[in-house]
Amino acid sequence: MCLTRHNAINIDLHDMDSVSPENIGISMYNEIDIGRLKVDALEDILKSINSTKMNIKKHTKWLDSTSTIDKNKEGLNIGLLCFDNMLSRLNIATLCFNNKFDYIIDARMGREQIQVYTVKDIATYKKYWYPDTEASADTCEEKGTPDVSMISGSLITSQIRKVLNKSFYPEEVIFHIPSMALECTTMVK
Repeated sequence: MCLTRHNAINIDLHDMDSVSPENIGISMYNEIDIGRLKVDALEDILKSINSTKMNIKKHTKWLDSTSTIDKNKEGLNIGLLCFDNMLSRLNIATLCFNNKFDYIIDARMGREQIQVYTVKDIATYKKYWYPDTEASADTCEEKGTPDVSMISGSLITSQIRKVLNKSFYPEEVIFHIPSMALECTTMVK
């Protein structure tokens, strides 16, 4: 949603899931979206914010490391990873870099902190990756998902803005929620 407010033009949405009752209250979806494909509901939400120049492509096919993703021919191609499963994150990061994406931004949420990684290659991504057994086992309700996801969206948007402006950006951002402390490491350009 933050990207839409910053006039993002080309957005590809990949999700094969439908909105279910447990998504209400912890995400941007509303009760009227229950049963709809998430990509359809999200398209409507994004276009309600800014429909002027948006080009949204929706994909509901399962992606893995052997799939292909069409790149936008103009501008940067940035893959955003914002889902639960760590192995799937690694597979999709691999897929994006195999398809010549410029960056991956991976936002991870736990009860106590948010982690955002902005990387340019799979070797660097793997440096920050860990298996599901080391990931937070908290449920979305325990993670405080609604407010935490808004903070994550702002951090992601800030990273994209820095990349687009060719500014230095932190490769790793960790936001500790209870103390409101922000830690940034490895500044790159």
